[in-house]
Amino acid sequence: AARGEHEDAARHLERALELQPQADQLNHPLALAYRRLGDMDAARTQIGKAGRSKVRVADPILGAVGNMTVSSEMLLTTAAQALKAGRFDLAERVYREAIEANPENKRAYLNLSVLLAKLGRLDEAETYATEALRLSPNYFFAYFNLATISEERGNFDEALAFYRKALERNPHDVKTNFRYARLLMRVGEYEQALVPFEQLVLLAPSLVQARYLHALALVSLGRNIEAIGVLDEAIAITPDDINLRLTVVRLIATTPGVEAETQRRALEMALGLHEELRSLETAETLAMCLAATGNFEQAAALQQRVVDAASEHGDEDMTNRLQRHLEKYRRGRLADPAWSLATPAGTDDRAP
Repeated sequence: AARGEHEDAARHLERALELQPQADQLNHPLALAYRRLGDMDAARTQIGKAGRSKVRVADPILGAVGNMTVSSEMLLTTAAQALKAGRFDLAERVYREAIEANPENKRAYLNLSVLLAKLGRLDEAETYATEALRLSPNYFFAYFNLATISEERGNFDEALAFYRKALERNPHDVKTNFRYARLLMRVGEYEQALVPFEQLVLLAPSLVQARYLHALALVSLGRNIEAIGVLDEAIAITPDDINLRLTVVRLIATTPGVEAETQRRALEMALGLHEELRSLETAETLAMCLAATGNFEQAAALQQRVVDAASEHGDEDMTNRLQRHLEKYRRGRLADPAWSLATPAGTDDRAP
């Protein structure tokens, strides 16, 4: 048409419309071609059919790849639905079909690995996670999955190495930082664990589990005053968490060198907790605080009532511990620091 070859232009446009009738935008240039050929009736007919639908050119190679990818991704969606319904057998089968549909789909390998690990088939899970890593050597999720598999097997050094590789690729992932820090604590590397815990304060300020374990790491390093500050921050986030309040009060009461004002604050908290709950645990905690503020006679009197109540329940271990603290109060000494921390309900060490 640009060269003035209107007869050839009209012929090609007619053929294009035969192949793709919905491309009504072609009617306008065809009408122009008819007009230049002097066929005004045909031009008027064609211009009346003009629209805005464009020609859609299909590339057969791209189309084949697209179909393969969509098929594999659709299967992943189906498998996810099967997992949600608790159909693990179906999910496994569909994941394998997704791999067959597209052997280069790293997510299919990884998701199958995660499922197999959930089912306790760790060797198979490792195989598929390793294959995902072969397809994508910087695949963060594959490193994370291999770390959890190693941790499940008890290969802690290997698990820590995989967690580090995962964090090299995604240093801001909350779950990886949490599990890495928790495992460091499990193997006694408390100093190293402080780094991911401090990272978690920035990444997930409301994650109380991380703050609790951070405090526990500090206590394990003898840095009780810092641990008290970390627990105070956790309480500011969840002020209604009774167990956190009990924990910080017990830590304050059994830490030498705490400022008198902080001890008085702990005593007030202990009184409030005991008024609220009236339990053996809150009574024991209040006795700790009374001793810490120099009220040993009151602490001993309250502790004696706690000992008597525990004896009635027949808990020999608890009674022996309480009796030991009672003797300490009678001698003007503080409670045992070993009893200052215990994982509160609701702040366990499970990954978020």
